[in-house]
Amino acid sequence: MTADPPDSAEAPGFAFTAEDMAEVTGLINKKPDQLLQIPDVCSMLSISRLSRVKSDGVSTADVVSDGVIENALEHNLDALRNVEELDRPWRLINPLRSNNYFILHHKTMKVLTVGPRTEAEILNLIGSGFQPENIRGLDLQSYSPFVDIGDMHAMPYDDNSFDVVILGWVLGYSRDNATVAAEVLRVARPGAFVLIECQYNPRSNEELNRALDIKKEPTRYQHTDDMVHLFDGHIRSTLFRHDVHPTMRHRNGDLMVIFDLKA
Repeated sequence: MTADPPDSAEAPGFAFTAEDMAEVTGLINKKPDQLLQIPDVCSMLSISRLSRVKSDGVSTADVVSDGVIENALEHNLDALRNVEELDRPWRLINPLRSNNYFILHHKTMKVLTVGPRTEAEILNLIGSGFQPENIRGLDLQSYSPFVDIGDMHAMPYDDNSFDVVILGWVLGYSRDNATVAAEVLRVARPGAFVLIECQYNPRSNEELNRALDIKKEPTRYQHTDDMVHLFDGHIRSTLFRHDVHPTMRHRNGDLMVIFDLKA
């Protein structure tokens, strides 16, 4: 004799009690950075901090290399004003957080995030366990003390400076990804983790050129193999890969890869 499955209407739910909330409040009072593990909190704080920045408080690069596509700066300034896509950094950093080496060493790791646009990615990194003093961002525009003005084709950092380098949604703004990869290898320490995300887009080059208002073709990626190929001969192991599912190649999607470099 078997028991009947419970009625879904009677399935147990979950609600915070006053005692639960008192415990949570006590934890947050002791460790406020724990709030930054909640994506919506990072987004909310990023919007709030950005709203306090005056229009003349955003600095921009005076000169960019020929490797940067036309209108890259203008496009990202528009996205900054419209506060777009604040939650996407989580999708790239979360797989690294399950790595045992990262778990043991992240508090001392120095991380560079290229093209963060807003502080949402910076707050995400703090919530992931990186120490604020070990975080640097690099972008063509900045309103944040965490983000330096500069071009990813000629990064303003010394050799062997970072334990983690993140290229999130930026390679598509470059026509010279080989130079970007060389710069990553230069500023990364032996054994460093490299995290890359590129957007897969099913539209043709002509359609994208019209949408981005550019004359030359941007860099396109169809598979994570294309991204890994940029670092041939330098990769020790691949920790994570994500390709667009075959049934979803008619729509925009993410290509993501995480690997560590040879020591």
